[in-house]
Amino acid sequence: MMHWFSGITVLLNLFFAVETASAVQTDQLNVESRLPAYLNTDTAIMVFERHSADDVMSVTMSFQEQNTLQVPAPPQTVTLSGPGLRSEELIDISSWPDGEYKVFVSVDGDAAEPLVRGIRKQTIIPPEPPDGPFSVGGDKMFFVDDWYLEQTRGLKREVHPAELVPVEPWNSRPELKCPRNSIQSFWMDSNGKLNVEILAQTASRQTVSNYWVQSTDLENWTVVSAPAARHKDCSLVNLSTPSTAPANPIYRRYDPAVDGEVDLSQVRVRWSGTEENVMWGDIPIPYRSRIAVWEKPGGEVLILGDPITIDKHLFALDEIGTWADSNDNFGEARLSRDGKTLSCYQSRLIPRHDPFLVHYDNNLAERIMVTWSTTNGVNWTPRFFDAPTLDDPWSTQHYGVDMWYEEDRRLEFAYHKIYDVQRQKVYTELAYSRDGICWNRVPGGEPFLRNGAPGTFNYGYSITTGNRTRMSWDRYCYEPMQCINVLHFMFMSVYSKDDRSFVTPEFYADRFDGRMVGEYGVENSPVMNWYDSWQEICDMTKTQMFTPVFMRYRQDGWIGASPEQCQAEIITKPLLVAGGLSINAATDPDGCIVVEVLDTYGNELAEYCGQNAAVFKGDDVYAPLSWSNGGVMNLPSAPVKLRISLEKAELFTLKFNDEVQDSFDRADTTFSSNTEVIGDEWTSESPVNWALQNGMLAADYNVAGEYVLQHTAQETISGDGRGFDVSADVAGMFTYAWGGVVFNYQDQDNFYAVRFRAGTRWYQLVRVVNGVISACVTKEDALTEFSVGTLYTIRVRSTEEYQFNFEITDPAGTAILNPTTEGKDAAQNFTGGAAGLYVRSASSSDVPDVLFDNFSVMMH
Repeated sequence: MMHWFSGITVLLNLFFAVETASAVQTDQLNVESRLPAYLNTDTAIMVFERHSADDVMSVTMSFQEQNTLQVPAPPQTVTLSGPGLRSEELIDISSWPDGEYKVFVSVDGDAAEPLVRGIRKQTIIPPEPPDGPFSVGGDKMFFVDDWYLEQTRGLKREVHPAELVPVEPWNSRPELKCPRNSIQSFWMDSNGKLNVEILAQTASRQTVSNYWVQSTDLENWTVVSAPAARHKDCSLVNLSTPSTAPANPIYRRYDPAVDGEVDLSQVRVRWSGTEENVMWGDIPIPYRSRIAVWEKPGGEVLILGDPITIDKHLFALDEIGTWADSNDNFGEARLSRDGKTLSCYQSRLIPRHDPFLVHYDNNLAERIMVTWSTTNGVNWTPRFFDAPTLDDPWSTQHYGVDMWYEEDRRLEFAYHKIYDVQRQKVYTELAYSRDGICWNRVPGGEPFLRNGAPGTFNYGYSITTGNRTRMSWDRYCYEPMQCINVLHFMFMSVYSKDDRSFVTPEFYADRFDGRMVGEYGVENSPVMNWYDSWQEICDMTKTQMFTPVFMRYRQDGWIGASPEQCQAEIITKPLLVAGGLSINAATDPDGCIVVEVLDTYGNELAEYCGQNAAVFKGDDVYAPLSWSNGGVMNLPSAPVKLRISLEKAELFTLKFNDEVQDSFDRADTTFSSNTEVIGDEWTSESPVNWALQNGMLAADYNVAGEYVLQHTAQETISGDGRGFDVSADVAGMFTYAWGGVVFNYQDQDNFYAVRFRAGTRWYQLVRVVNGVISACVTKEDALTEFSVGTLYTIRVRSTEEYQFNFEITDPAGTAILNPTTEGKDAAQNFTGGAAGLYVRSASSSDVPDVLFDNFSVMMH
């Protein structure tokens, strides 16, 4: 989460002091490194700018690493002459060790102290992709890189920018317009209307109103007194990883001899805030710093060493900065998939000089995002997140990151907030990583969240915000974002100020203190491309406003893979998957995508290749594929490769459905508690007798109790972008017999179930905890009585932990019989675990207690 609104007053007060300390130059020459950092680059560039074309000067550069004092190369002398004032000198740094190098620049014959500039070199080795086979059952496969791919031919990748949907009810209700507006809650209702809760505030954050609006077309918004109920197919996922500090912490310093190895899952990175003289217990803490702490159960908080970073805004003339020099733009801490590495993210502040200094920005140093990682909680290693390159505008800086996982945490995406300082605009790009340390952009990619033209709601800022809720609905995803209609320096000028009458041309003349004019002044900047006068700038500044906006994009459609020309081919590495395959893709009317299956040696499997291949045409999000003219729906259980041919088409993702089904269409068996006669993947810890009868599964036992038959082939996991569906046909065979489906099964005494009672209108969502059953939902209002001996279909879906949607449908599958279709376990008992079938036996019965058919469980 970004904290760049904090401490604005401090930043503004430092504005002039920073310039005095940073904008150092001789009377003859400006010089600076072209890039603030050189990431995975063998050549550095020093840029020289003479003040007069008449000057011919000899300049010597010498180099020294500021920590080790190592000299990586002999001094280098260049002669600057000719009509051009600017020249560049290439420096071979390929043999230099990674480090922070001071460059001492002396003009021959000038007795002044040398200028000190910096070359910051770092090499980050990307993770090596495994050869496979990959277990991808129940997962998605994105095509952002070649991680899963053995070879590609003629393939390109590109970012698909989101559509921006402003929520502007004041277009029809002007009295609702406020300087600050933010989205609090939102969902789609059963009528297909988007319900949005808006918090309206003054510039100084005083609440004006809190109200709900609805829209069917995402353009016209109607104020309503209360929202409608959320549609059962509307999925909401919280992408953030909130961590609340203990209410009454007991602070002390970490002692490895006493405390032992740090538990990384309990480590948090806390910000000390903007107030000085901070004390955590009796321990003084630098203000505006980030510190790793071990928050142990019970409220004890162990401080794990010195601060990782401390904000810094003043640099001495001979300083090039250190990794710990920070700015208050950062992202949250993230624990790796294997639990062995913890990373946090924060901008590093790097001093810069002319000709690469934007004099009219509030911060006369560059903000570059850094990944800090630790394997023990104490020692942290910094790496540049994604340093600017020569292809970026020279004033590119970073404003924070918001992240989320895909592919069962094997892939991580980031909304990377980019600040174009020359133009005073902030927008958002996409980045991705396989290890949370080495981050990549799609080459030539567009911003994912773009700025608009002057006068539009997203003119100055188009970024993600603190509300990290993602809604999935009808092929699209929606996320709240933050848009501001003015440029950065305008925003900073009136931040939190309700009265803006002070904004005049005279105010800006004083604010910029001579930096309005001149070669590096505002009036020679790209900002002035959009304005004719300072009065016009003042008028625009006074309109500063936060507009509530949704980004809207295709589900899992951030980055697409398509042919560079007309055709492309992909062959994957070996994959381990059994189940169906769905495709998220779009084709031209005369295009297609062909998916074939090969063995691990690359040989074609006849029923999956050639005329039997799966062919996709059209535009769909996760359309199921089939082979052999629809006769084959599932992939082989042995490791296989996929060969994917694209013609005038774009592929976003594949989803390996990993659906487990059992129709029980096998030979009849006699009743037995030995579940091996039913199938290898069925098991039971209960003494119930099971039998296959006439293509169905029968359960019979004459001792009352809660009993489960579990299917071991598939887990039921929800949350963090994953979910499950469990369904079965169930018939109670005597009055008051209970039958149902089970999920999140831990053992015979701990699970959830949805069940109904034959001969009544009762249905329930129950939890069994340590053998004790209780109801999360219990109702006696089914639309009809559940007839004895009749099969009803129970379906359970979950996309969020401890929350479940369930339906019980009639034999024809046309009517939902349970009016209450949602339930939640407020006690939050179980996550993960198996699915299965439920029976509550009676003390005696002459017929089987319950019959089951068409069992299915699927992860998505």
